[in-house]
Amino acid sequence: MRKSKLGVALILAAGCFVYSAFDANGGLISTAAAEEPTAGIPANEQAFIAIVNAAIESSNSAKNDMQRGGIKAKRDDSICAKLKSRKVKDWVGKVSKIDSNGDGKGVLAIELADKVEVKTWNNALSDISDKTLIEPRSALFQTASQLAEGDTVVFSGLFFKGGESCIEESSMSLRGGLEEPEFIFRFTDIKKS
Repeated sequence: MRKSKLGVALILAAGCFVYSAFDANGGLISTAAAEEPTAGIPANEQAFIAIVNAAIESSNSAKNDMQRGGIKAKRDDSICAKLKSRKVKDWVGKVSKIDSNGDGKGVLAIELADKVEVKTWNNALSDISDKTLIEPRSALFQTASQLAEGDTVVFSGLFFKGGESCIEESSMSLRGGLEEPEFIFRFTDIKKS
């Protein structure tokens, strides 16, 4: 039987949320399952986290960066297939960074899972086209500035298309982008949970 070349497979069946991690050649590495979807976390967020975590696991066991390149491509394709839109609503996470840049614009990072973040850029130059930094005169800034690291939040916003990726990730290295990804995100709403 021919092995699947999908890389990361997601199956939602009989109330069980299942994902599989594959190596760069499509070989099965592991399967993890939760008894039921996590309450209060949207299905598309759970799927996103499962895909990213499968890629982290696969990258950790990869023998070289060429394999990691294959894992990244499969992760990106799986994210594209699962997220029908780059806009997300009512995702849940924990504030991992709350700061401002030199101009006083808000810098925010939300941890979705261990080593998986969505975040604004942290400087005006990187943010020139994405406009993720939070304007100090906005209602979003006023709400976000009252948060603290570790707060659980519900948030909405949008991802950006990356060069060859479905969504933009800001790490400087391939390994960093796979094992501790930081996805660029423009927040449109946030509230403490």
